[in-house]
Amino acid sequence: MSSLKTGHGLHLLASHRELTKQLEEIERLAVRGKAPGAGGQKLTPLPVEQQQILTDMMSKIGSISEQIARRHSPDSLVQSDKIQPVSATYRWLSLMLRRMEESLEDLNPGRITQKFGSFTDCTENDRIQAELGEILAIFENARILIEEWRTN
Repeated sequence: MSSLKTGHGLHLLASHRELTKQLEEIERLAVRGKAPGAGGQKLTPLPVEQQQILTDMMSKIGSISEQIARRHSPDSLVQSDKIQPVSATYRWLSLMLRRMEESLEDLNPGRITQKFGSFTDCTENDRIQAELGEILAIFENARILIEEWRTN
């Protein structure tokens, strides 16, 4: 039985595609000086010799990841234009939520004040904590819903 049908293949394929996206962002940053994101900050690209070294390393990471994905779902990389089942959509949503969760940690006022000192408005810490609590509650509800949808 193909690993793709057991879930291993879908997971490894999704992981490879996410890694590929991150590798593209690293290359964009190093070679073109564009920070990740739609409004990516303009940065100075690395010197050409450093770009080449980093590009070669990232290319090797991508190649190994692709080998793993191909081993567990050999036809899926060829059939990337084929519409995948909704289970793949749920898997992608789960992966994106995990990334989002890491980003939400940066809104924690404790982390912010630890890095940058206290806010000038003494109520701001509590205000952000309350707003972050609201965000995290919505986030957790979304995570639970996606998991329920995935298992039904």
